[in-house]
Amino acid sequence: MRWKMNTNASVFYGENQFSLCELPIPQVREDGILIQVNAAGICGSDLHIRTEKPPFPVVLGHEVTGTVAAIGSKANEAMYISGGPLKEGDRLSLYPTVTCGRCRSCLEFGNGAYSVCDKPFGYGDWFPYQGAGDYPRPEGVPAITGGFSQYMYLYPGTYLWKVPEDMPDERAVILDPLAVAVRTVELAQRCPGVLENCLDETKTALVVGDGAIGTLVAFYLRLLGVGQIVVVGGREERMKTCKELSHADLLLNYRTQSIEERCELLYERTHGMGADVVFQCVGTGQAFREGLRLLRRLGTLVECGNAMKPSPVTFDPFEDLCAKHATLVGMTVNTPHAFHKAFTLLKDRGEGLERLFTHSCGLDGLAETMDRSGESGYMKGIVYPGGGMRA
Repeated sequence: MRWKMNTNASVFYGENQFSLCELPIPQVREDGILIQVNAAGICGSDLHIRTEKPPFPVVLGHEVTGTVAAIGSKANEAMYISGGPLKEGDRLSLYPTVTCGRCRSCLEFGNGAYSVCDKPFGYGDWFPYQGAGDYPRPEGVPAITGGFSQYMYLYPGTYLWKVPEDMPDERAVILDPLAVAVRTVELAQRCPGVLENCLDETKTALVVGDGAIGTLVAFYLRLLGVGQIVVVGGREERMKTCKELSHADLLLNYRTQSIEERCELLYERTHGMGADVVFQCVGTGQAFREGLRLLRRLGTLVECGNAMKPSPVTFDPFEDLCAKHATLVGMTVNTPHAFHKAFTLLKDRGEGLERLFTHSCGLDGLAETMDRSGESGYMKGIVYPGGGMRA
């Protein structure tokens, strides 16, 4: 099916430069899907990426939910669809990476593992087009492979979830960040009875970060029944939302409390031991350094905040690792399985998570909304490419 029309898209040229452009909608191949984008979340990685210079203009946005506008005759067989098959008019959410399934890394670790594949294709990024398949980009014209566009093209090999009629777009678009939270918590889980077990109803979890990921980590920990949840944040409005969504037991404010005061308050709740597990969800090295200090012996620290840029800190292998018998885990590899868990949570336990979105805009307001991410009340932005906005 050939569409003789264009779509509006916010094109990223680099270093905070976005331009609203008309881009061609390609022919929908027999193994492809064209969606009308209903909503796209602004990820923290988008906020980092906007300060860089891409090798060519690109449409960002990988947290996406949309409605099928056109579907190829073999698309249902060419993609991995939960709740399918899909047809025109159905809504969906997606996993933003297509892996080749054939390179040595995919064969060893499994198809679909994000940041493992040697030839990945990423929606809403600039490392497609040399990746897992045939992803043509007309010379000089950005492809509509990101969510900050009215329409978006999906390629074979994409993992998709059919969105139920009663799930609002504002909840469906949270799939990606919730999956990040699910995977972050997974990395701390151990088999029952293991000496280093740090997650059960007797344990104390410390979440460093009151943003969307930190809040979703705390939310998931509460569903798992972890004994105590302590959250460290610095913006009062975000901390209030985090408390209401996760029912955290204690909030610590790094802006008004020194590290010594925070240590004392945590030790009071843990018999002087510290946190059994720390989930570090802030993109600064100092936050990682303080997370180590608050971790107890035989504890586990999962680092998912410093995943975008270097932020060196001092580290003593004896004091920080061996003396504590600590387990330190870095998080960048996600999986479709974690997304499936997250989608199930959205269906069964996700009511109210839409409150994470504090700012909304159309395509023409994307740059301005990103600029507001440093405001005290900002937690997460949502883009409505069709122009609709909510308060």
